[in-house]
Amino acid sequence: MLDPNAFLLDIKVAEVHPVGRYGIGIAFSDSHNTGIYRFEALRAACECPQCIAKKGNTPTNIVV
Repeated sequence: MLDPNAFLLDIKVAEVHPVGRYGIGIAFSDSHNTGIYRFEALRAACECPQCIAKKGNTPTNIVV
């Protein structure tokens, strides 16, 4: 099990850069910069009212 006290809580986004035409790369203030965040996955995870309405979900029946 992860120890929540072992993680920094003040990590911030330091840089965002495009990766091809399908996603973004994010560099964080703790020097972590691996991974590609695909637009498709980011949109699927979005919980803004517009995205919830578009997906036909309400805040009470969102499946994570």
